[in-house]
Amino acid sequence: MKSLLVLHDASAPSFCYYGSPEPKPGTKMSSEIFAKVLEYVVREKLSLSIICGLDGLDHDAKSQIEATDIPYFCYLPVGAAKGDPMEIPVLDASDPAAVDTLTGDTHASAVLRFSRQEVNELPEIWEALSRKVYRVVVVPTDIGKWDMDTISLYEKALAKMSDKLKAIYLSTGDPDIELNILSDRMVLVDGSPVECRAGHDHLTVMPDGTFSICPGFGLDGDDAVGTLDSSPSIPNKHLLLRDYAPICLVCDAYQCRRCVYINQRTTLEVNTGPWQICRAAHLEREASRLLLIELKKTGLFPRQELIREINYTDPLEIVLNPKKFQEQEPPPVAPKKTLFRKMTKADADRLKKRQHVSEPPPVSKPASEKMPMYKELPMATNKAVAKVTPEERDNIRKLHMKKNGLSELFSSLARLDADTLESSPLYDKLIADMGSVSLEFQGWWDQMAKNYSWPIEAGKKWRIDFDTCEVFLD
Repeated sequence: MKSLLVLHDASAPSFCYYGSPEPKPGTKMSSEIFAKVLEYVVREKLSLSIICGLDGLDHDAKSQIEATDIPYFCYLPVGAAKGDPMEIPVLDASDPAAVDTLTGDTHASAVLRFSRQEVNELPEIWEALSRKVYRVVVVPTDIGKWDMDTISLYEKALAKMSDKLKAIYLSTGDPDIELNILSDRMVLVDGSPVECRAGHDHLTVMPDGTFSICPGFGLDGDDAVGTLDSSPSIPNKHLLLRDYAPICLVCDAYQCRRCVYINQRTTLEVNTGPWQICRAAHLEREASRLLLIELKKTGLFPRQELIREINYTDPLEIVLNPKKFQEQEPPPVAPKKTLFRKMTKADADRLKKRQHVSEPPPVSKPASEKMPMYKELPMATNKAVAKVTPEERDNIRKLHMKKNGLSELFSSLARLDADTLESSPLYDKLIADMGSVSLEFQGWWDQMAKNYSWPIEAGKKWRIDFDTCEVFLD
């Protein structure tokens, strides 16, 4: 674990995808619990992010932090911001006038939340906010409820923001402003997504001192996953990782936050996102691709690699029909990124005060450490390396048949027009089922390999003969 989120006030507005609770008294973390939080952070050598309510971070809490000399930053409502560089104001697009309350060049970052009703106004609000802060993180509050009309409006909003961002870059001659949904993907070309990784890179401490995977789960009343006095324990923790998300694993929309909270609340699976997130992420990816092409023509980002062009809008298409998109598999890891230009002393001073809202991009797992994908074939062509029991064979055969059935169902639904498809309750359930079955299928092979110590060779895959229960490696 790298960092700890502290929900200092349960009525604090959300800075991410989960909903903002109704403000109410008696929801703050006590000084005693906060002191234990700081002890935990020091002991575990973690960074600290604090989520505050309308009162901001009170004097006692600041004194406790100063006594330990722990670096931190604080998310808080824009009305509670006092100009401290460690503050990250949270604004709502429904209140555009709140932008004017920020003093210029005081806050390095800000969070701008918007709903589907505010998509059309998003470009103008962001442009005004970009004059006040260095980095803006735009977060949709109701993406699980978007329809195709909203998706279309979002595409137009992205085009407008792209034009505005290009104009800012050209007027300054330097890419000194960041907008997460556009600028992040332009530099994330090395296979290192900037996703959330809640439950692995960070946990949340609720006001009562219990651990939650993220504030959303805790505020919804989900069971705690530990306390400050005991080690956190998350059931099926591996499912929170990208390596166990079949759809995300083939996707290179690296700017997508891959929110496990939204995933679970919409598809009932933490490793499977709703179609709306995938469509929105690919619209952002395409807008970033086109923007980077235009910027390179002007001499900006000279060493940055272009983003490859694709002809699908949802990575689920690759999962269901891998042969069709085989030539569009994500590119290999690129060389280490270089700075856009030589850093000056002024740049270094400015970077010291900038606090990025997003977690640092995690280091991707080397391909050599990832479990190979498996296939099943009815007949063997070389010597068997293992054999399973009839009961084990029956389990994988059932999963194989279920996968095929879901693929057929998806093919049938894919023939429907877009509006009919998105209004169908089967679509989200199908995505959830595909992710669940794919993980069960992969899990069977993982467990059998562990139980029987099967051999593994680079470039080779296991397959099974359903008639003889024999397993082959070729």
